[in-house]
Amino acid sequence: MYKRQLQGDDPLRLDELLRILLRYSLIRRNSAQRTYSVPRPVQEVLRSQLTAETALAYQQSIVYALERMFPTLRPPLSNEDRQSCERLLPHVRAVQAMATIQTQTVGASLLKRCGDYVDSRGQYPDAVEMLKIALTSLERRFKPDAPETIDTMASLAAALRRQGLYLSVSYTHLDVYKRQNEPPAIGLSVD
Repeated sequence: MYKRQLQGDDPLRLDELLRILLRYSLIRRNSAQRTYSVPRPVQEVLRSQLTAETALAYQQSIVYALERMFPTLRPPLSNEDRQSCERLLPHVRAVQAMATIQTQTVGASLLKRCGDYVDSRGQYPDAVEMLKIALTSLERRFKPDAPETIDTMASLAAALRRQGLYLSVSYTHLDVYKRQNEPPAIGLSVD
């Protein structure tokens, strides 16, 4: 067992530390992209040995890690951000169906940003699906007029409009308008 620290970005040193896994094809290295991957059969074997509790903890960690890595989209999108989005998109799609992503605020934020990205690529049905899940999660977590909720609803309305679903858009835009312009309910009564 190696006890030496990995210093800096030395790929040869990392290869030395991971040599056994590489030798038995338990992981693969892509030098050009500076990434490692675990083959599907190895993933399945590892997944089958997890308890439900451990699997949930890993899922939550994965969602959190993806949230931190997925770029915040600001036009114009840089080539580096676009490449990052493309590299992370399959991972977001893989965790999209997990129940944990629908109950985590972090997961909702990830799906919102990912939905905005796939919307910018013209994949409107995928964008709408991701944005609906994000909106549902945010509405459970926050007040309907919370900025995160309104922002996600506006993104959903834009994706619906680009998809050509104008009736859905008009109701969504109306709801966004109402949420942004209604005075807060403070529970006062006039006698």
